[in-house]
Amino acid sequence: MRQIYLRVIIFLLIAASLAPIFTVFILTVTHWVNIPFADEWEFARLFDLYHSHGLKFSHLFSLHNEHRPLILRLIVLGVGLLAKWDVRYDMSISLFLMCLISFCFFILLNRIKELDIIQKLSLF
Repeated sequence: MRQIYLRVIIFLLIAASLAPIFTVFILTVTHWVNIPFADEWEFARLFDLYHSHGLKFSHLFSLHNEHRPLILRLIVLGVGLLAKWDVRYDMSISLFLMCLISFCFFILLNRIKELDIIQKLSLF
């Protein structure tokens, strides 16, 4: 009886830990549109500079809200050039990175030897 109870708890914890990922995936895929939103319009300037051959490193490294998103700008510019700036591809990359980070966090939790499976899943 205790084994069945333990398996049910493990199943519920796994389902609870995967529910946010599936919820975000379903909401994103069912509601995405190919229109830039809010600060995504700032990337239009980068594409304009790129196509007019005026893009410089200083444009990529410029300040934005007190930080310098160089890597993000390079990723968006690369994906935008390949996908003709279809922002749904950017959303897909964000979902993939969210899943990858969650998986890496789960792997790190599994390396803790002092915790049993229920504690690990509860932390996840």
